[in-house]
Amino acid sequence: MINSLNFFCGKEIYGCRFLGTRLNMNPYTFSLCHEAQAGDRILGNIEDLTPERYYEALSKLVKANMNEEAPCHKCDKGEKYIYTFAPINYVTVCTSEYCNSSCVYCEGHFGQKDAGYNPIPYLEAFHQENLFAKNCYFDWGGGEPTLNPWFNTTVEWLSNRGYWQRVNTNAILYSRETELALIQGNAEVRISIDSGSEDCFRFMKGHTGYDRVWKHVQEYCRVSDRVYIKYNVCNYNSDLEEIDLFLQKCKECGVKNLIIDAEVNSYQPLKNAGPFYFTSKEFEAVHYFEKTAREKGFQVEISGYAFSVRAEYDKNGNIALPKKYFDNLDYEICSHGIMVQTFPSIRYMIERILKQKEFPVAVWGARDMGKRCIQILRNYDISVDNVIDNNQELENSFIYDVKVKSAKSYFLDHQNSQIILAGRRWKEMLKEVNYFQYNNRGLYYVPECQYYNWDKNGENDDN
Repeated sequence: MINSLNFFCGKEIYGCRFLGTRLNMNPYTFSLCHEAQAGDRILGNIEDLTPERYYEALSKLVKANMNEEAPCHKCDKGEKYIYTFAPINYVTVCTSEYCNSSCVYCEGHFGQKDAGYNPIPYLEAFHQENLFAKNCYFDWGGGEPTLNPWFNTTVEWLSNRGYWQRVNTNAILYSRETELALIQGNAEVRISIDSGSEDCFRFMKGHTGYDRVWKHVQEYCRVSDRVYIKYNVCNYNSDLEEIDLFLQKCKECGVKNLIIDAEVNSYQPLKNAGPFYFTSKEFEAVHYFEKTAREKGFQVEISGYAFSVRAEYDKNGNIALPKKYFDNLDYEICSHGIMVQTFPSIRYMIERILKQKEFPVAVWGARDMGKRCIQILRNYDISVDNVIDNNQELENSFIYDVKVKSAKSYFLDHQNSQIILAGRRWKEMLKEVNYFQYNNRGLYYVPECQYYNWDKNGENDDN
């Protein structure tokens, strides 16, 4: 199959320079790239992954990219260039979507608790055919990779063959095989902690493993300097005192390298109504973070994941923090300062509701998510006052014996309610709350995946 790719060498195609040098091992599929603009180039089911199948699909894509209507035209990384064949030099290993952390900003983990597959047979086949470059880089991620029962043996397999790998982990579990790979000098570890105090950690990460995680950070740092601790700044962790505590903990644990990032949905060029906010306070916080961290002797990297949307660069060509703040708050929705409170898990929202149990609770959303929400609340003996939904056909009907009202009629009849935005169109819901200037006791939002993970995986706060 490589010979068929050699046929295209020296010919002009449209694509990016990484075409054919990347393999993504996803939970259920394998693909070429993860660029959102062009769509993930899914080539097949993961159980069908072979070198032949991979290069057959790649050959078809390269051929298609010789035409004016090239599939890669949709991506802004695409360009015309002379194609040359190169082996794979970057592999993402994402065997499961499940995670034992509930980071407040994460929407994507719908995975089953015990899901995952053994990557070694697939990797072995490519390795035997010399289809991985000698400097091939293996990037662990997806859900939490250390939960895969084959994770440690795969880390060892890669390390013994001299391949470089990065482990993106929440560090709830400690991996001795990762430690050995760090000692051998062909691995690095990246951990998002996003907090300094135990209270903030519990809210940002959705579990109580503060001491355990920092202990594991210290153990990794004891054997290697290639440990990177990440701080995703948003409106829940941008107090300067919180940043100071984080830097203090990093010093205590021997951390050398820090990554400053922003919650990606809040730092964007589009108007933002939430559920996270990047205001002038957060802007000042990231600059304070960088300045203070460098003064304390840390190596500081600015993440392009969020900050590339308005990219600025330093004298060495590395991405830098923006010098000027831009206000992207959607004032059509937030003109009265009414903003949503996001929680990392159902349990954290329940805690807030019970602290104000004298105030009624309404669930906004009559579809599946709203129904799930009502069922879960009843497990905590929390009664729902009304379901809010603007579908006229549903008004005055009942869902689980709870009456459905329109937003307008509910706001006219009630004051000081706790309202759960349990629907995908929560921005429109928030806009109506703002329009009526409703005097509520709280607008609550939990990532959608938490409603569906609640009973199939259990509550993972203490994992």
